Amino acid sequence: MTLGDLIGVFSVPLTGALSDKVGRVPVYRFGAVFMPLYSFPAWWMLSLGAPASRSPWSRSASAWP
Repeated sequence: MTLGDLIGVFSVPLTGALSDKVGRVPVYRFGAVFMPLYSFPAWWMLSLGAPASRSPWSRSASAWP
């Protein structure tokens, strides 16, 4: 199970419950604003050039056959 899967297991039901309380449009708008704001730091971190082999997650994932 990857980190993204683990986050999704919890965030999808929570987002659905939030959508039931406040409606789909505010939740969608928040996501539409948050994703571009998140993409800039994520792209910057990717452009640093650090190899993925230094990540602790890649070491634990490589232990699996």
